[in-house]
Amino acid sequence: MVWSEQALQRCRQLPYGQQCVLDTDATSLSGNKSLVFQSQGFNRIGFAKVKYILNAVSSGYDALSLDTDILVWRNPLTYIARLRGVEIAATLEKCLAANDGLPAPTTKELMYNIGVTFFASTPRGTP
Repeated sequence: MVWSEQALQRCRQLPYGQQCVLDTDATSLSGNKSLVFQSQGFNRIGFAKVKYILNAVSSGYDALSLDTDILVWRNPLTYIARLRGVEIAATLEKCLAANDGLPAPTTKELMYNIGVTFFASTPRGTP
């Protein structure tokens, strides 16, 4: 999914056999150098992200969404696969070391961040 004609042309030149689609709803954001937190443009990006995820999940695909400032050192799907029964997984806004074998923290201070999210296309049910 791209937001400008230039990005569409560059996408089509990649050798991976991917589909390249221009999102005409978001083209006005192309080239915007400052999308300040909670600005109209910033919020439009968030809604566009939700649209892409919903389209993928509704089409029967699991969706892993990463912000562009995320650096992945290892395959995150390996970790997600261990979370049996999880239909939605998200990162936390603040760094937290947790033991996945223990119940999740219940403090009100934890805020989820959609910078890294996973959505299952079908209900998982715990095996």
